[in-house]
Amino acid sequence: MPAMDDGDLKITESAAILAYLANKYEVAEHWYPRSDIKARARVDAVMHWFHGSVRKGVSPLVLEKVLFGAFGMVCAYANEVCAQKYLDGTKKSLSTLEDIFLAKNKFVAGDEISVADLMVASEIEQLCIMKKEPTGTCMAELLEPHPKVRAWLKTVAETCAPHYDAVHEGIRGFAATL
Repeated sequence: MPAMDDGDLKITESAAILAYLANKYEVAEHWYPRSDIKARARVDAVMHWFHGSVRKGVSPLVLEKVLFGAFGMVCAYANEVCAQKYLDGTKKSLSTLEDIFLAKNKFVAGDEISVADLMVASEIEQLCIMKKEPTGTCMAELLEPHPKVRAWLKTVAETCAPHYDAVHEGIRGFAATL
């Protein structure tokens, strides 16, 4: 669970942490708008949507299909019925990104990158540890029907270079060991 301790403030939840940090450090407006409340509402909307969609599908899918087995763990939920539910949720989230959030925008909340892009892209990057064998699917296969999502991920990585690759180096390195 994401958590942060900033002196007298103890806070959980990644969206709240990102908003707090963006405000505290007065990052560039495009990351988390302060003066344009409509732009901020679009960023907030994506971050709230994320928890009930992308996160709800990708994280448990990766747990069920890869991590439990990789670490020799058995979980009461580790079964194909659950995994299929999470796979379906992941596919639906990718379709929503493609057809709604990226239909007319370069980034998920508009034409400039924001903390919402970082949240969603980082979650999708977890799919890199999905291998066709033995999981039955892989990141490339899941993203194949979504050209806008693929282009957006590339744009986010390029916009945040070299930091994007550095942040995701750990999970990509882990994926290479599987």
